[in-house]
Amino acid sequence: MAKIYKLFSHAEDAPKTHTLESANRVLPFIRRFTDEAIEESENLASQMAYHSKNSAPYKKITAQYDQVILQWVERIHRLGAVAKGLWLVDFDTGRGYLCWAYPEEKIEHFHSYDGGYKTREKIDQREYLG
Repeated sequence: MAKIYKLFSHAEDAPKTHTLESANRVLPFIRRFTDEAIEESENLASQMAYHSKNSAPYKKITAQYDQVILQWVERIHRLGAVAKGLWLVDFDTGRGYLCWAYPEEKIEHFHSYDGGYKTREKIDQREYLG
């Protein structure tokens, strides 16, 4: 399967910044797109198990798998968020990232621009909104 590197060029507009409120407004769409992509990718992955890695059917299925992931990334980007990993989405706030990972129900974490998933911290939503 292909790796995703530098998916967005420097010529593209950067995703917009979000507040906790605006990120939570688009989260239902992100969850739906993620659910769809997971279902499709799991189906394709199970099909891959029946073919040898160098076979034409295997290569065709992996290309379809890659397309599912790329479509998911593009949908996330169009919502003003950034896909930071498989089923991991960040929302730029202008001072760091709100962080959501599948299957979380809501956005409850934040990390700095220098940090990442491993350094994210649970936010106090009352304090964050205050």
